[in-house]
Amino acid sequence: MKVIAALDVSDHSEAALKSIASRPWSAGTEITLISVIDLGLYDHEGWNANNIINLNQLNKKLVAERTQYLDLAVDKLKKKLPQCKIERRVLQGRAREGILNDVKHFEPDLLIMGSHGHTGVKRMLLGSVAESVMINAVCPVEIVKIASYEVENEPIGAMER
Repeated sequence: MKVIAALDVSDHSEAALKSIASRPWSAGTEITLISVIDLGLYDHEGWNANNIINLNQLNKKLVAERTQYLDLAVDKLKKKLPQCKIERRVLQGRAREGILNDVKHFEPDLLIMGSHGHTGVKRMLLGSVAESVMINAVCPVEIVKIASYEVENEPIGAMER
């Protein structure tokens, strides 16, 4: 079985990781943790040489932080799920497109992700990555709600609170 878990360094992603860690996966299951960095969220000043340099520096920092987060999550999952092959990928671009492209390319049997559960105006302004992915993914999608898993005790990811 091939599983992709889309993570964004939030309590919602932590719930998804705990869900993955708590299951009796069969031997040989391949679990890949992905995280998408969207630099477009940080570019509000227009393009000039200084902004390009600043965005490049920011990109390097975000990639390093996200890689560290995923590496720690991979290490912890490997200890809890020694029968599984666990990897990670850091992607760049818009979250929904990055996740959907990764799913299309790697053809998992299941995609697992958390949901922020935005409603009302926030949802109109921010959109729902989880909903868009669920509608457009070419595989089954499981959305893990934060209420399903206690996230305060020993996070699986690297971002300690």
